[in-house]
Amino acid sequence: MRKKVVQISLFDTYTDVLNKAEDNKSEFIRLLEEHIDFETIIPYRFYTAFYYAMGRKRVYSLESFVRALIIQRLLGLEHISQLRTVLSVSKELRDFCGFTSLPDAPQFTRFKQDFVDYIELMFNNLVD
Repeated sequence: MRKKVVQISLFDTYTDVLNKAEDNKSEFIRLLEEHIDFETIIPYRFYTAFYYAMGRKRVYSLESFVRALIIQRLLGLEHISQLRTVLSVSKELRDFCGFTSLPDAPQFTRFKQDFVDYIELMFNNLVD
């Protein structure tokens, strides 16, 4: 017996997320801000590693990237391109993340690759 494969397009995902966000976007953001204490879940050593000896000021803050990753997880977005699409159309989510402009896909990828251990620790703190 063959399993039926269901494919969901990026447009379907985008439409679903946009509808959910539009239906109650203020409540969604309010709940995130009320229940997630970013100062507590981001370990101090993550801040240290992120800002350590870069030689120039970072364009995007650590907390902005972290907030974006949480949005990605909560909305079930598998790809950075999906996250960027959602953030590009939702000013409220961009504001929540603290982005005045969006990082490009390679910046998100580098962030995730460079800080994978800290991100794992942070999500463990979030669960705790």
